Amino acid sequence: MQPPDPPRQRARPAVQRAGGGRKLVVRVADAENGRPAEGVRSALQTRADGGWTEIATGDSDESGVILLDRPEHPGVCRVDLDATRYFAIAGMTPVMPKTTVTIRLPDNSSYLLLQAFITTNSFFAAAVMTDAPWREGQ
Repeated sequence: MQPPDPPRQRARPAVQRAGGGRKLVVRVADAENGRPAEGVRSALQTRADGGWTEIATGDSDESGVILLDRPEHPGVCRVDLDATRYFAIAGMTPVMPKTTVTIRLPDNSSYLLLQAFITTNSFFAAAVMTDAPWREGQ
């Protein structure tokens, strides 16, 4: 049985930017129910002083998209995804509410799409690099 659609809440900004022009696009889909996952929290972190520093955060919008500003230099980054709120609104208790994806940002690509698929018991992510800017509806 498919859970009811989560209630609509007043939208807040989908992203809080740290600066810069190159984007990391995170698109989150609920693979169990076949719809975008609105309200998934994301944090982009880079390595700094032997640890990790958060440089951008955002929540997925009604189309499941989060736009995050990338760091200026290539290297290893982490993207934390937290679907706790998304599943709570749907009345579901996930086995895996959070995950961290480690990615290497190359210097030859301006845009990176991180596609994440979530279910109550799994996360799956794939990265696609492109020189084309993100456009709504893609």
